[in-house]
Amino acid sequence: MELDPLPESTLSITRLSPHNEAMLEELVGAIAFGQGATEMTLLGVRCNYAQLREAMLSELLTRLEPKQLQGEVYVLRFDQSIPSATSGAPNPSNVLTPSNVLTPSSSPLARGRTGVSPLAKGGLRGVKARDIFQRVQATTANGLPGAVMLLGLKSSELWIDLNPWREKFRHAFPFPVVLWLDDTEYNHFCHFANDFESISSGDSIIFNPSPKHLEQWLQAAIANLFDVLLRPHQTLTFNRRLQHWDSGPLQQNELAIALDDLQTQDYAINPALEASLTFVQGLDRRTEEADSLFQQCATFWRDHANVPDAALKQGVALYYWGRALYFAADNLKYEAPEWEPAVAPLRECLAVFERCDRPDLVSMSSIPLQRVLHRLERWDELETLINAVHPLHQTYGNAKTLAQDFGFWADIALHRQQWQQAADWANRAIATLDQGLSEGVVESWWRILYLRTLAQAETQLGEIEAATRHLQTAQAMGVMNHPKIHSEVLYLLQQRLRDLGRYPEAFAVKQDRLIVEQQYGLRAFIGAGRLRSHRTADRPTVRSDRQTLEAIAPEIAASGRSKDLAELLERIIGTDRKLIILYGTSGVGKSSLVNGGLVPALQNRTLNNRTNIPVTIRKYANWQQELSEAMAEIKAEIKAEGRRQKAEIKAEGRRQKAEIKVEGGRQKAEIKVEGGRRKAEIKAEGGRRKAEIKAEGRRQKAEIKAEGRRQ
Repeated sequence: MELDPLPESTLSITRLSPHNEAMLEELVGAIAFGQGATEMTLLGVRCNYAQLREAMLSELLTRLEPKQLQGEVYVLRFDQSIPSATSGAPNPSNVLTPSNVLTPSSSPLARGRTGVSPLAKGGLRGVKARDIFQRVQATTANGLPGAVMLLGLKSSELWIDLNPWREKFRHAFPFPVVLWLDDTEYNHFCHFANDFESISSGDSIIFNPSPKHLEQWLQAAIANLFDVLLRPHQTLTFNRRLQHWDSGPLQQNELAIALDDLQTQDYAINPALEASLTFVQGLDRRTEEADSLFQQCATFWRDHANVPDAALKQGVALYYWGRALYFAADNLKYEAPEWEPAVAPLRECLAVFERCDRPDLVSMSSIPLQRVLHRLERWDELETLINAVHPLHQTYGNAKTLAQDFGFWADIALHRQQWQQAADWANRAIATLDQGLSEGVVESWWRILYLRTLAQAETQLGEIEAATRHLQTAQAMGVMNHPKIHSEVLYLLQQRLRDLGRYPEAFAVKQDRLIVEQQYGLRAFIGAGRLRSHRTADRPTVRSDRQTLEAIAPEIAASGRSKDLAELLERIIGTDRKLIILYGTSGVGKSSLVNGGLVPALQNRTLNNRTNIPVTIRKYANWQQELSEAMAEIKAEIKAEGRRQKAEIKAEGRRQKAEIKVEGGRQKAEIKVEGGRRKAEIKAEGGRRKAEIKAEGRRQKAEIKAEGRRQ
């Protein structure tokens, strides 16, 4: 598909739009009209596209510069999602001061002064109407401003809280206040803060790009997407490649909005582009909903072979179709998972990439099929597949990929009761992972699987002590977003400890296993005991990693403790209570309220723009030391996370360096071939010129001879 050249900038696009020109002039006029008013002039601006919004804001401030306004124009941001010239540095204080305001002389936006709300760092979960009021009020320190722009406000809770403040805002701020929202948040504002919205001046201002430019932006985003996904000689998975996708003028979450806008305007777009956008929608849908979208895309590209790279795109769609079916089955908790549907698209995916002569994609795409066959316990098919793709993994894979091959071989040997062979393969898988860690590969939950397989083989070989040590190592790694596997490890460890006669330890492991199963919904909470927070571990979309989400235990609400939890949170939010004592008779539910309700509630929200790190201590005798040790552990975890991120960055740097080296070799080879071709052309051209000169000489000689005879 040939792309039309994009205009030089988003701003140049907006200047070409008569609609946006008219909207800008209307907004400038409304702000000018609001000067000297006796109460607030509330103006609503709607725009669904971040780049366009930034361009319109920049143009607005430029056009306001020559106007005779009563003061400066302030831009207050409550998020930092759009890095641009209008973004200032975060200010730790609660008010705008000259140190965090761009002066007219230093700002490219002329009159506009920009401040980022300190709420930006913690998000909007803790923003209240009072916070907005104080920040707008801070702009009046040196006199009334010409206007105040509010960007980044969102959440239904915020609008509900803002609604009763209508009169206070109206009388305290006798100047234009401009709310910049997208359509979704504007509808929420009108619904949840309808009293506040009723004082707005006229209809909202709407900025939209033209359909032609929307299509151009979509084409650019899709072209970049498949360039990233199909770039050869990469060891990254498709999901890791997506992290390097630059969607151009549109943010990734705006692609679906752009498609809806075009469809609403009955604008006909290229079917190939529409299929690509359907593919993008599938990437961000729940796995249960995404498989039909990927199936549509695979069918389209199979039936439209004339589309550039149609076969490769079909292969990618088949890969994600099979992946969606696999994860939809993997996320089931209370039903027997159906793994079989994922086999066909994943097999066809490999066949497509083989026909396209892309061994790198065959190597990467074989891993999901290996997992499905493993789940189905089709050991012979799994062995055949691994034997075929292992050489490719040695060329295009990494330590984790190779370790998975060894781990699968270990499970095959375990199934065939080849205990020593299973132990050898499992040890080799663990050693390969260790080698990967030294090369910057991040620790993986796959190690737990290999340790479990190794322990099972050692148990059959009579090496109970060794099996127990390896299971304890797997236990120490924690859940790692795979509670079922962790529960299996704890069960096996419990059995091995009983075999060794270490009954107290076996009982403690059993208690830990029951707690994990209750937390992750694998077991109902029955009988007396301390509640823990409720956790879920699944993969929301096909492009996301498995996540553990912590929530308040449902038993808290069922037992009528929600009111107590809300009161506890209110006391913690306030600044008048430095110490809160929760008391009651033994067994009344104090520990359950703290562990199952308060701790997850604090972890999932910010309080007064603070990030919470709750620490629980059960031993009171030496609580100072317990607290000190707990804080030291938290600091160590933060430090370890920093090292992990540093290792990832280092590994990514090495990967990019290797890619650059490969690309350099390819370009060098191309230059050499091109040089040879040019040399051959020059040689041929020299021969042709020599022959022409020789022929010309013979012709002139013949002419001279003929002229002599004639004379």
